[in-house]
Amino acid sequence: MDLKMQLIAAWLQGGHGVSDLARGYGISRKTAYKWIRRYQEEGAGGLQERSRAPHYCPHAVAEDVAEQIVAIKKVHPSFGPKKVLDRLRELEPAMALPADSTAGEILKAAGLVKKRRYKRPYPADPQPFELGDRN
Repeated sequence: MDLKMQLIAAWLQGGHGVSDLARGYGISRKTAYKWIRRYQEEGAGGLQERSRAPHYCPHAVAEDVAEQIVAIKKVHPSFGPKKVLDRLRELEPAMALPADSTAGEILKAAGLVKKRRYKRPYPADPQPFELGDRN
């Protein structure tokens, strides 16, 4: 914030161009112009740090859908995400449902998925490969 205010103060004095100020403060011209524009539009409050989090996520799963997925999994613990979604489609055919992988992530976040045991691949022939004699 101090750097931004120093740049704005130097810009308001009018002794230097924006390019010179940006170079002197070690920022890009685009950033300098952005700070100046925000100062002109909003005053000193416009120079505060802003959240970078998205305002809206169009493909987010609705809370009630996620709750129904978890509820069906609790009723049928042996079902995986595909069967859970198939069951939900039977119960609510008009509901917009997420992909199978998304349902799996919802179940994993709820702690309802057990991690599978890793099986080591067993080689087809455990004996080392030997070349035959060539005469």
